[in-house]
Amino acid sequence: MTTFAISHGLLGLVRLLAVATMTAGWVHSPMSWSSDGRWLSYTVVFEPAQEAREPGWIFDGRREGAAGPAIAARVQVQVQAQVPARAARRPLYQVWASQADGEASALIDESVWPLTAPAWSPRGKALAFGRFVPDPAADSEPGGASRGRFEVVVQERLNRRRTVLAVPEVVLDDKARERFAHSGPVWSPDGQFLVVAQPGASSLLLVVKVNSAKVVRKVIHAILPTWSPDGSKLAYLQVDEGNEYSLHMLEHQGQTFTGRAVLPVGAVAAPFFWDEDGRSIIGLTERAGLRFPSLELVSVQVTTGEELRLLPIAPEILRRGGTIRGVAMDFCRDEDQCFIALDLEARESSILWTNPRERQFNKPIDPLDRSLKVGSVAVAPDGRVVALRFGVPGREALSPPLIYDPVSEHSILLVPDESARRQWIALLVHATRAMLASALPPAMADGQAVVRPTLLPLPGEIVEYQRRRLARLARHGSELGTPGPGREPVGAEGPESAIDREDRLYFDYLRGDYEGAMAELDALEPRLASAGRRLAILSLRAQILWGQGEIDRAREVTAYLVETAGGPVHRVEETPLGRTLTPEADSARPWARYLSDRASLPPAPATPPVDLGGHERDDLPVNPFAPPDAPDFPPMLRGRAQPLPGLPFAPEIPRQFVHER
Repeated sequence: MTTFAISHGLLGLVRLLAVATMTAGWVHSPMSWSSDGRWLSYTVVFEPAQEAREPGWIFDGRREGAAGPAIAARVQVQVQAQVPARAARRPLYQVWASQADGEASALIDESVWPLTAPAWSPRGKALAFGRFVPDPAADSEPGGASRGRFEVVVQERLNRRRTVLAVPEVVLDDKARERFAHSGPVWSPDGQFLVVAQPGASSLLLVVKVNSAKVVRKVIHAILPTWSPDGSKLAYLQVDEGNEYSLHMLEHQGQTFTGRAVLPVGAVAAPFFWDEDGRSIIGLTERAGLRFPSLELVSVQVTTGEELRLLPIAPEILRRGGTIRGVAMDFCRDEDQCFIALDLEARESSILWTNPRERQFNKPIDPLDRSLKVGSVAVAPDGRVVALRFGVPGREALSPPLIYDPVSEHSILLVPDESARRQWIALLVHATRAMLASALPPAMADGQAVVRPTLLPLPGEIVEYQRRRLARLARHGSELGTPGPGREPVGAEGPESAIDREDRLYFDYLRGDYEGAMAELDALEPRLASAGRRLAILSLRAQILWGQGEIDRAREVTAYLVETAGGPVHRVEETPLGRTLTPEADSARPWARYLSDRASLPPAPATPPVDLGGHERDDLPVNPFAPPDAPDFPPMLRGRAQPLPGLPFAPEIPRQFVHER
């Protein structure tokens, strides 16, 4: 294995770029693969306020028809508003190491104060990450501006951790807090140095000598560092006052680092990737054109600055006036495969699978759904799988990782604990609701727009293409909707148990598993039935019967609904011409009429769970979770230890730290 392969493969540098002319600022969210590709380390931020759903959320009706675009906008706001005001939340930061097959995960650290992303050492025997330690004498709160110190620690065993950097008097404001978990240390190939970004507004890089715990070089206005294969050079991007970026280089000679400029790269912020000979480096450049800007993958000779154009990125999108807000990208160790995820404004995301050496694109990949923004990408050392996280770094918490094999189209959602399961559920619910809000056709009855009792569509109401996408997301949700083995729902009649069943009802219906949806509805009806929901539950029962092909029974229920809902309700309005009566669309009768009219049509074709080809083979391991009555994580090394072969720096992991399938 070459030195470059070790350096690049271990750090798993996640490459997020933001095109400054398109989106201001920069953020990236590293994930790190171990040298053998068996373990992926990452940091997740769990926002308790993400779970805004309460029992009965599935019956949150939406007005269709003319209000359709507004509905989609409101749902999108709900998706983006899952991170509420900081003063009202208590986020939990967790550093995890998970097996690539999803079979087991180990919790490395956990805190209500920010933690950076971790990075495996070159030999894969230690993890480095940063943390914020509040000043006990200062008035610090987890949700507000805080004063303390920034530390970088190296975890060599679960019971052995040493601090290699401590920066005092660090003020953690909202901006620094947002970026904290989206950055991480970068090891030199020989393990002697760490490069870390100090929290703050100045984009300050610190080069730290690990053994002596000394800062040997500071570089201001610098971001996205990457070491050359032999460790003699450190490439990074420098930003000027006009938010233009240029590629710079630090050359390590003896005890000194000398810097020089290499190449202006335009209004982009993206890390570069070294070739294994250390003579050239690959990255993205943005140039202004006569009619539209160009974004290209280029190879640069570090001594001369000469560029070799490899591939244009999204030329058609730019030619049509599309806006690229961000790009997440990563290379495999041999640089013969590259994955580029484009964040397109007002459009669905696109993930490109390219071969830069042969200057060609492979098939686009779609690991989950194109409606989800990809905020992080990391290719395994052997290039066989790629890890992705969904969300917009800096604006919302990223999802736990998904491991994807682009050849077999096989996906694994990493679910290290119960909070991660809930994060996945929340993401899938938000994504499917936003899709439904824009995909559902207008519901009209008696010439009026109808209030739907639920966003769940009638059979045959969604076009096949959208139905398949919904079914694919829902299949993942159905698997995740059940708590892991050994953990029963909280209370037979408790709210969490009702939420779990409601989630399964929602996802089972969308994926076409009407038998499972009916079973969940039967179990939920006694808990959710009320005067306001009784007709909505009956309506949903009619929809499920219809989906099962029991058309006559569905028509009987809809006939009962029309009769029970009574006559049309009118609203009295005072106008200059006197009082007028206006039909009230919010009454139950219009929806009952709409449902009855639709059920009178010829039977809808049977819609069994969608066959998604390779995606049907996806494995969704749901690991056992910590007991709900243990709110505080146990101290390190407390309790009986259990062997867990394969975790490089920990031959034994305490039972409390192991979440195994």
